[in-house]
Amino acid sequence: MKLLKRHHIDIKGLPVLTSRSRWTGIVFWTIVVTVLLIIKTNITLLGTPLDLTVVIPFYFGMKRSPQKGFIAGVIVGLIEDSLSNTILGPNMLSKGTVGIISSFISGRFFIWTPLFGMAALFSVTLLDSFIVYTCRYIFFIQPVPFKGALLKILIQAFINAPLGYFIKPENE
Repeated sequence: MKLLKRHHIDIKGLPVLTSRSRWTGIVFWTIVVTVLLIIKTNITLLGTPLDLTVVIPFYFGMKRSPQKGFIAGVIVGLIEDSLSNTILGPNMLSKGTVGIISSFISGRFFIWTPLFGMAALFSVTLLDSFIVYTCRYIFFIQPVPFKGALLKILIQAFINAPLGYFIKPENE
């Protein structure tokens, strides 16, 4: 008896997955997010921690759908917020926003080129960092003066931008 698209019920009435590719995808993305969080906490460039976690919701928004980009962004943001010693929410909001926005700029309004991919990742990294900074400024405490934050945000955006060259929408 077929229950759902990928599920079947065995003799005991329990659902049985017919495909292992879903679980391998979950394990793969868990490892990728873990590695990116380790890189974020341990590697700095010009005194700025790398923020490569914004690439995950950008990728899901480009390749899949706005819903999957949003869900990926919220999950990555929740993990980031729970590991930081600040309030829960800023990274969830910013990464979810990146997941949604990246799906709308992926060929619906613009013709996709690798240079445009770099500019898109640069701009969503700026948006992500500004949302996190603003939320922490309003609801918690001012993290750093704005001039120092702006310099770090620009460095993170310039580091992330070349990765946009390799991420292109599914329909291109």
